[in-house]
Parts: sequence; structure tokens; C-alpha cells
Amino acid sequence: MKIFDKRPLASVLSIFMFGFVAFSQGEVWLRITVAAIAPLLLLFAAFNINLRKLFIGLCAAIALSMIFSYTYFDCLFYPDKEIEGTLEITGTVYSVELDNTGATVEFETDSISESSLFNHKIIMNVDYDEANRLSPGDEIKFRGKIQGLNNQYNSELRRYYTSRGISAICECSDSIEIISHGTPPLESTIATYREKLSRRAMMLSDNYSGKLISALILGEKEILDGKTTLDFKRIGITHMLALSGMHLAILSVGITKLLAFFGIGKRTSGIFNIVFTLFYMGLTGFPVSVVRAGIMLIIATLLFLIVGSRDSLTSLVIAIFLISVFNPTSIFDISLWLSAFATLGIIVFGEYQSQKFDRKKRVERKSRPLILEIILGLLNYIKLSLLTSVFAICSTMLISMLSFDEFSVLSAVSTILLTPFITVFMYIGTLTLIIGDLVPIGMILSPISTLIKTITSWLSSYPNIYISTEHWLLVAMSVIITVALCAFFVLKLNKKVRSIVLASIVILLTVTYACGIIINSSAKSNNAIYYINDSKTSTFVFKSDDKAAILHSATYNQFSNSYAFNAIDYANLSELDYYIVTHYGFGLISHFEELLKNYKIDVFVLPRPRNDDEKGILSRINRLVLEYGSTVEFFESKTPYTVGELKITLNHSTVYGDDSIRAAFTINDGDTSYTYLSSGMLLEDFSNFAYKITRNSDVIIFGSHGKSYKDTVNINESFENTKTFILCSDNLFFTQDSYTLYKDKGCKIFTHPHVINIME
Repeated sequence: MKIFDKRPLASVLSIFMFGFVAFSQGEVWLRITVAAIAPLLLLFAAFNINLRKLFIGLCAAIALSMIFSYTYFDCLFYPDKEIEGTLEITGTVYSVELDNTGATVEFETDSISESSLFNHKIIMNVDYDEANRLSPGDEIKFRGKIQGLNNQYNSELRRYYTSRGISAICECSDSIEIISHGTPPLESTIATYREKLSRRAMMLSDNYSGKLISALILGEKEILDGKTTLDFKRIGITHMLALSGMHLAILSVGITKLLAFFGIGKRTSGIFNIVFTLFYMGLTGFPVSVVRAGIMLIIATLLFLIVGSRDSLTSLVIAIFLISVFNPTSIFDISLWLSAFATLGIIVFGEYQSQKFDRKKRVERKSRPLILEIILGLLNYIKLSLLTSVFAICSTMLISMLSFDEFSVLSAVSTILLTPFITVFMYIGTLTLIIGDLVPIGMILSPISTLIKTITSWLSSYPNIYISTEHWLLVAMSVIITVALCAFFVLKLNKKVRSIVLASIVILLTVTYACGIIINSSAKSNNAIYYINDSKTSTFVFKSDDKAAILHSATYNQFSNSYAFNAIDYANLSELDYYIVTHYGFGLISHFEELLKNYKIDVFVLPRPRNDDEKGILSRINRLVLEYGSTVEFFESKTPYTVGELKITLNHSTVYGDDSIRAAFTINDGDTSYTYLSSGMLLEDFSNFAYKITRNSDVIIFGSHGKSYKDTVNINESFENTKTFILCSDNLFFTQDSYTLYKDKGCKIFTHPHVINIME
């Protein structure tokens, strides 16, 4: 279809953007390779007149993108490359965020060691006392050391901070001096207005409808209950909760139709839409996807007002280009690219439909019954909506596969089913915010929001609809789909070939979804027990009789989430029947909350509470899991807990408040017995108990979690029936005689494995 044909500006800017994104990833070899190839292209262009302009333009665009990338990111963005040691820093507080371990202050530097050539946005960890003294807008001064993100975080977290414009972290070496209390940044002021509007929405309607208004219109999705957020995620319509071009388009179309109803012309309504777009971008805090859509709409409207036509593709490319020029770090924001490529897919399908319609011969049709016209119109709407969703999904599939761990097979269907209700809800919700205290239209929202909640909850309850992407076949299929889509809109194909490619794309997407469902189902059907050891935590993945469970034994701090998520991803799971823990801790509450935000978990299993602290923790956990539709069950003393065909018995669990954490449990799989002993179970009075419960075990795991062995502890010959030993604790060894004895008996001995299937 050659969508870039006769669009030179879009072509050049697209090449520039591709080069800028590629060069900004920090790969030096890429810049060296391009610098070596570019002269060869220019040399080839000198001998080929037909391609001379193309190659010269290509090289110029790539050269400019490389220079821009090097100048901004290598020379200006990262202050740690030029600044070393402890320096005096002054800046303005941008935000203060509290977390489980303290607080994070984000500030913009005014000067570093009395140099104010460039300003940098930096984050700094402080304690609660310092955080309570600071407010957005405060001008501060302190001595500190600036460190680069490359030395502190993994690549994914670095990209996240870079997308927010944060270029470094700072370590404060003394107390922070507040020079003056200034005016809060514009973003804080706008956030305050959004909060007031959210309260107004809940006051003028019911609580749930008000929260949904805040999420869909104002972008305040954090105030939604966790179950709703998870349901939207599982059925593939999270984009409806994250403000994007869809929300702006819905409101813009509504305004246009309303103005047309009152007889206002297209040009006047276009100007009004531009003003509204600027206002809405500011009200929502300038999220990058809304800014992209807003710039697109403004450019398209200006083109219509000036020359009487629109060019959606050129508007899209210019919008991305302007965002990147004025906010270069936005290229690391995944939401920008998801929004941009989804819009590109919709534009491509729209142009395909327009070309198809132009060629279609207008044939006189016989009059049809009204009911038949309605049915045919509805079927045509469903077909076009489904194909539009397919193109949007295919355009973003590869990015989603590489960036996220799961995808939903219901996204296209859910979008078609819920978009009409959400559109109506947004229109009535907007009117409620404007005139709700004069006309009680807020009461209309309740049945609509209830219907949306019911549909999302119903669809989300189906198993195997949310698929883990941790499989090479799914990634390979997404690559094939992306290549096919590129061929569809880049190559000049005849009508017949385009139809074949379009059908192939739909079939490939269907096959990918089917493969995902099969892989997801088989991931639970293969019986296995994986033991995953990560430093200070031990995690078991159980798969038995089509049941999947995680048993996580740790100190349940801020690192527990990543260990548990890694285990779930490793097992190719996206939902769990059981999540089991061995003891209590206040960190469990936030740990469970993070799990429930990302995965559907039916049952949480804990020891029955033994003191008031544990009862208090359990009370908060009960409220949390109830919100997500999950339940809590208990390990009864010495009573096996059943997961499929497995029997899990908690032999020892540390009571909350004791100094030394220890855990021990056994797993029985028919005639095979596995025993886990946390670190410290062979010390003091626990050793006799440990030897007793492991007497008949086939496999014994000495975990790394729990009280550490400070002195060397040798394993003796007491484990008569053991066939496999797994040692993960430091300072825990076999004596030479014991090692020889067990090896002669045919025992397997593993030391510090990261992942091992203990059933093999």
C-alpha cells in the first residue's frame, strides 16, 4: 500500500526518529557501524542517479539523529560523567514520595558546585524525618555525591527513570537545608485540581462511578479498587484506564457533535477543539500518550482549517517528532510507543478501507426491510471494529511481548464489547462534572458503571485468557505478524495480494492466541516441583493435577516481589490457584497487594495466627484479598495441605516477633517425600527436630532463607534414606567422610543451584 508514498516529510522524520531511538540506547557499536556504512551509501549514490536523493536524504536524517542523540544524552543529560566527589548542591523539590523503607525526593538542580549551566532532575533517598520537612517547591541546599543510573539499577528500571527525565541519583552526606518555601510546581497544582474534581465526581455520583470517572476522564486510575484494575488488565483493556488518544478522541468527537447540533460550523468547532485539547492536556498532567494525540489533533485541525484536508500519518509522525525534540527522554516511555504504533495500525487500516471504498462500484440496491438493515449495519460495525482492533493489536504486539510478561486473548473482543458503554459513561461523567450539582444526572452513571464492572468481572473470571509470554514460539509469532503488517503498508501490493496479506495477519493473530492458550494450559498440566533459590529467599513452584501454586519463604521485604514474580514468570504462569507463605510479617501486606495487582490468585495459604500481632496482620490481609475476590486458608498444625496430588505439611513456622526466622515443611508426592529446612534449622535446639522430620525424606533442601550459619556446620550421616541433597546455605558443608558415604550410596548433591526441578 506504500503508506509513505508522496509523504516525504513523514518519511524523513520517521527515519530520523528511528535513528534517534536506536542511537539513544547507549550502544556504541551501533554508532560506529552506521558511521562506517554511511560513506559507502554516499559513494553508491554518486554512481546511481535514480537513488541519489534517497540515499543522501537517508544519510542526512541518520546523521542528524546521531548528532542529536550524542549531544543530548552523552553530553548534557547525565551529570555523573562530568562531576565526581562530594559537592554542594542546590535545587528545587519536585515531589516527595513515601515507600516502605523511607522516602524518595525528586528535585531539579539549580546549581552543582556553584555551576548552573544545565539543570538536572535527580532522585534522592531520605528518611521519614527529612521527608516530612520537605514539600514540592522548596528550595534546598546540601552536600552530596551524584551517581549514575547505570551503576544502580537494571536496564528496565533505568529506562523507567530516564523516561521520567531523571538523569541520576544522589547520596546526601549531611542534613538538608531548606533555603525557602517556594511555589509548588505546575504539575502539583494541576494534581490538586484533579483531586478536587475526583472528590466532586464521587460526591455527585456513587463511589464506584466517581472513581471510574476519575480514571477514565482525569487519569486518576490509582484510586480504582484493585479488582477492577486487575479485571481490565486480564481482558486486555488496560489502555482504557491509562489516558490515551482514545479518551481525547471520544471527548473531541462528542464536542464536535454537540456543536454541530447547535448549528456551529466545522471551522469554529475545530478552533474550539484546539482550545479544549490544550486544556485537557494540561488538566491530565501532560501524559505522553495524551500529548501525542493532542498534537496530532491540533495539526490535523490546522491542516483542515488552512488547506481543507487532513493527513493523519504525517500528523502522527510530526507529533512524535515534536515530543522527542522538546522532551527527548520520552522515547524511553513505553506508553508513547504503544500509543503511537496502535494509532499507526488504525491509520493503516483506515487508509486501506478508504482505498477499498473508492474502488467499490456504486450499485443500486433493492430496498431491504428495516430490521435487516439494522442487522447488516451492526454486523458491519462489528467487522470493522474487530479489524481495527486487530490492526492496533498487531502493531503493538512485538513491543508488548518484549516489554511485558503477559497478554490477553480477549483484548479485541473486550474492546468492541465495552467501548460503547465506556463512551456513553465518559459523556455522562463529563456532564456530571460540569452541571451535576444543577441537574442530578449522576444517578444515571450507577447502572452503566455496574454493567461495566459486571462484564469485566465476568470476562476476567475465565481461565487461560491472560497468557504468559515467556515462550519462544509466542515471540516468534509476534515477529512474523509484525513483518506481515510492515509488508502490508510499506510495500506496493496489488489488491489481491493485499487481501491475502490481510487475511494472513488475522489468521496469524488467531493462531498466536490459540498457541498461547495451549501453552498456558500445558504449563499447569505438567507435574513438577521447581525450587528457586535467590540469595535470601526460597521459592517453590508446584504444578500438580492442573493446579498451580507458589510457596514463598522469605523475610517479605521490598525485594520479595521481584523474587516471586521471577518464579511465576519462569513457570510460564499468569494465574495461580494457591499462594503459600510459611510465616507472618508486616511486609506480607504490601507483598500480597503487588501480587494481586498483577495476577489472579484464588487462595492465599498462611499459618493459623498464634498471637495478637499475627491476628492484626491477618485482619489486614483478609480485607485486601476480599477486595480482589480471593480467599484465605490456613496451615493447620501437622495437617497436610493439598495442592493437586501433593500434600504439604508445615512442620515449623516462626511466630511473629521472634528474633530468628526459621521454617520447615515437607512435601509428599505419593511415595516420594521432600523436606525443606531453612537456614538455621540445624542449630541449637532445632537440630534434633530437623533430623527427626527428615529421617525418611528422599530429598532434603537446606535453604538460604532464615537465620544464617555464622560458623561452619557439617552434615553428618544421620540422613539414611536421602537420595538427593540440595545445599543453598552458606557455611553448611559435608565432611569428607560423609560426602564419600553419601556418594557411594548413589546420592545426588547440588550446591547453590538457582533453579532445579526436585521431582527429577
